[in-house]
Amino acid sequence: MADFELSHQMFKNAENNYYDDIKKFFKPGTKVFWNRNGHVQHGTVIMNSYDTRIKITNDKTRKTFWIEVSAVTARHGGGIMS
Repeated sequence: MADFELSHQMFKNAENNYYDDIKKFFKPGTKVFWNRNGHVQHGTVIMNSYDTRIKITNDKTRKTFWIEVSAVTARHGGGIMS
C-alpha cells in the first residue's frame, strides 16, 4: 500500500506543477493562436482556472470562451510555447 500512496502523491505533485505551469505560461494578456476548422484564430488570454482550460477573447470576433491549453499556442517575447 505504501507504493500506491507514494505513486499517488507523485501524481498529485506532477498535476499541481502542471497547473502552475499553465498559470505561468498563459497569464492574462498573453497572445495565443489556435486552429479551428482549418483556420488560424488569434486571441488573448483573459483568465486561467484551476484545471487545463484558459478563457480567451478572439481578437477578430471579440467573443470570449474557455479552451483547453492543449489546443492553443502562446507567443512569449517573440518566441512560441505550445
